[in-house]
Amino acid sequence: MLRYVLYIYLVIPSFLYSQDSDQIRFGTNLIGELEQATDINSYHFAGDGGDRIWLRVSDANSDIDASFRLIFESEILITAEGSGGDVEAFDFVLPDTGTYTVEIYDKNHNDAGAYGFSLHKLNNPEYARQIQCGNDVFDRISTQVGIQVYQFEVQAGDIAFAQMRATSSHFEASMYLFNEHGDLLKKSVRKANPFAIIDKVEVAEDQTYALFVYDANGNDTSSFGLTYQDINDPTCGTIPLQCRDHKEDKIEQLAETHAFQVDLAEDEGFVAKILSETVSMEATVMVFDPEGKSIFENSVSGKANDIVIPRVKTSGTYLIILNDDRANDTSSYYLTYNKLDISCARELPLCHEFEAGFEVKADINLYYFFMPEQRSPLEIKEIDAVIEPYSSLIFNHQFENKKDNVKLKLDLPEIETGNIVFLAMSDNGGNDLGRYKFKPGASFSTGNAPVALIKKGLEFTLPVEGSLSLTVKDLDDGSYDDCQIVDMFINPSSFDCSLLGENEVELTVIDNEGFASTARTIIKIKSDLELDMEACMKIPVEEYTDSKCIEVQGKAKGGSGKYDFHWSNGAKGEFIKVCKDELEEFSVKVTDSNGCSAKQEIWIPLGDRIECHPNGKKITICHLPPGNTDNAQELCVSTSSLKAHFGHGDYLGPCDGPCGGSEESEIVFRGSNTGINLVKLQGIVGHSGEVLQMHAEDLDLENGEVQLQLVNGLGQIIYRQKVNVQSDHLAVKMPDSDRASGLYYLFIRQTANGQQKQITLPIVIQQ
Repeated sequence: MLRYVLYIYLVIPSFLYSQDSDQIRFGTNLIGELEQATDINSYHFAGDGGDRIWLRVSDANSDIDASFRLIFESEILITAEGSGGDVEAFDFVLPDTGTYTVEIYDKNHNDAGAYGFSLHKLNNPEYARQIQCGNDVFDRISTQVGIQVYQFEVQAGDIAFAQMRATSSHFEASMYLFNEHGDLLKKSVRKANPFAIIDKVEVAEDQTYALFVYDANGNDTSSFGLTYQDINDPTCGTIPLQCRDHKEDKIEQLAETHAFQVDLAEDEGFVAKILSETVSMEATVMVFDPEGKSIFENSVSGKANDIVIPRVKTSGTYLIILNDDRANDTSSYYLTYNKLDISCARELPLCHEFEAGFEVKADINLYYFFMPEQRSPLEIKEIDAVIEPYSSLIFNHQFENKKDNVKLKLDLPEIETGNIVFLAMSDNGGNDLGRYKFKPGASFSTGNAPVALIKKGLEFTLPVEGSLSLTVKDLDDGSYDDCQIVDMFINPSSFDCSLLGENEVELTVIDNEGFASTARTIIKIKSDLELDMEACMKIPVEEYTDSKCIEVQGKAKGGSGKYDFHWSNGAKGEFIKVCKDELEEFSVKVTDSNGCSAKQEIWIPLGDRIECHPNGKKITICHLPPGNTDNAQELCVSTSSLKAHFGHGDYLGPCDGPCGGSEESEIVFRGSNTGINLVKLQGIVGHSGEVLQMHAEDLDLENGEVQLQLVNGLGQIIYRQKVNVQSDHLAVKMPDSDRASGLYYLFIRQTANGQQKQITLPIVIQQ
C-alpha cells in the first residue's frame, strides 16, 4: 500500500465536527471506529517540547481512507490523508510542551468503519517493555499499525544483534533501533517476509537503546518471537562450557537464540559438535571472538554442525551462538564441547588396538599423542554398523577432517617428532551411538620408558580419623608414555601421626612394554590439632589472690577431638593450678587419640613477673580507662587498691612487653612519689653471645645495684643477675647460639633514693 505526503494546514474546515474525545499516552496502539462517514475522532496526549514522535493511522479492514491531523493550541501542525492504507508522521519533533490533539477522519467523509492508530515516542520511550541482553521474548502485535517497543541498557563497546520472526507469513517483519535521544541507528534487513534481523550494531557510549517492532505496511497482525544478544559480552545470558561438557536443551520459540561462552588463552583451541533433533531446523552456529568478530559460521539441516577452532589469536571469552537460520523452527538439540588440552583428552596408544564408543548424541572422543618417529597410518573402523566414523586430526594450529561410512585411514602429518597431535572422533551425523576399533598401521616397540612427572610442594592435612591415604591422582603431574601407561602407584601412600612433617614420596609409572620410571617429591603431612589457648594470658585484676596461684584450663581444637593434656610442671588433665614458683619454663602439650600432639608455651602474669616493688606489695597492671580503652596505661599499684580496677577490663602485668611488645617500645619509670613517666626508645638489635654496652645515663640509672632479668617473647626467663653500676656503662650478655632468634625483653629494676624504677627494653636477637 502507498504512503502519502504530509500537508500542513492553518485552519480546520468548518464543515467537520468532533465525534469522540479521548486522553491517551505515548505507547498507545488501538482500534477505533468512525461510526458515520462524517465523524472525526479526537485523541489528546501530553508531550514535551523536543519529543520526537511516530504517529501511524490506517484503515482496519474497512473502506475508509484513513487520515489524521495533529493540532497544538488550535494550530494544525500536520495533515496526512490516505486512500486506503496507512499514513504516518515519522520522527516529528514537538515544538513545545503541552497538550496535543490527533483528529482521525475519512478523507472524503463518505465512508465509515474501523481504523488502527498508534502513537509512540522515539526518544527514551520509558513506557517500553524492559528486556535484558540474552532475553528471548514472545509477544504480539494485535492492532493495525501497532508497534511494540523494548528498551535495554548497552555499554560502550557492545555489539548488538537482534532478530524477530512472526507466525503470520503475511506479516512484513520490521525493526528500528534508536538511541535514547531518538536517533535512528539502524533499520532491520528482511530475510523473509516475516523474518528480520539487525546485525552487529557497534555501541559508541553507555546508553539506553529502544527497539521498535512493527509490520511495514501496518495492515497485518501477528504473534512473533524476538531475541536480543550482545555478541561480545560473556555475561549476556550465556552458558559457560568446560572440558568434556555435554548439553541437551531445546529451542522452544520463534527467533530464540542460545549462547555459550568458552574461555581461551592465546594459541588455545577447541572442538564442538551440535546436532538438532528436528530435521527441519536449519541449525546455525556462529562463533565470535572477544571483540565480537565472527571466526566461524555454518548452517546445516538434518545433520551435525562440526566446529574445529585449532587456535585463537587473542586471550579472552569466546561466544558460541546457536539459532535457526530462518528463526521459524524449534527443536531439541545436543551439544558437546572440548578444549584442545591434554588435561581434557585421553592419551591415544599408538602401539596396540583398543575399542571405544559414542554414548550420547553429538558425542566427541578427544585423544592426544606425541608424534612418534615411525609414521605408520592409523585405522579407525566401525564395530556397530550404525555409526559413520568422522575424525579431525589437529596439529600445529591446523586440522584435517575426514569421514567414511565404515572405515577411516589416517596418515600421520609430516611434523617434528614429539609434537602433540589431537584426534577428535565422532559419528558423522552425530545421531548414532555405537562402538569403533582403533588399530595402528604397524605393531612396533618404542623401546622407551615412560616419563614420570610428580607434583611439587604439596601439603596434606590428616583427617579426623588420623589416617590419610593418597592416590596417584593426588600426585601425578601428567606422566606420559610413547605408547600406553598400564600401571601407576605411589610409595608410601598411607600416613598417620607418626609421619607428621616432611616425607619423601615416590611415583612409579609402568608402560605396556614393561618399562618403568620413577619420580620423587617431598610432601608435608600436617595435623590440624592445635592448642586453643592464649600464649600470653591476660588475667583480670579481680582474679589476683594473695596465694599467687590461678587455675588454668587446657583448650584444643582439631585432631580427633579427644584430648589428653600434659603440663610442664608434671600435672595432667584439663584443669591445673599454677603458682608463682612454677613459672620458669611453663608449657602444655596435648595429645589426641590418634597419637598426634601439639605443644604451646604460655606466659602467665604471676609472681615477680608483675611485682614492681621490693616489698612485693605492689604489682604491675594494665589499666584500660573506661570509655577510652585504646589509651591503655601501665600502672604500679598496691594490692590493697586493686578493687578500684575490678570489672572494666584491667588485667595483670604490663600493657607492653611479652604479651604485646614490638621492636619499638616504651621505657617505663615507676616510683611511689614521682608517678609514671614514659620515655620512647628504639628497640635494640643484637647478636647471640655478644655483650651489649648501654649508657646508664640514657637509662637514667644511678650508681648502685641493678637487677637484670632477660625473658623471651613468651615470658620464659633466660637468666637473672645483679650488677653494680659504677661507671657510665651497663654491660648485658646476650643469650648463647642455642637460643632461637627473635624478640626478647630486658627488665631493668633499680631502687634509688626511695624510688623504684623498672625499665622494659625490647631486644631483637639474631643468630
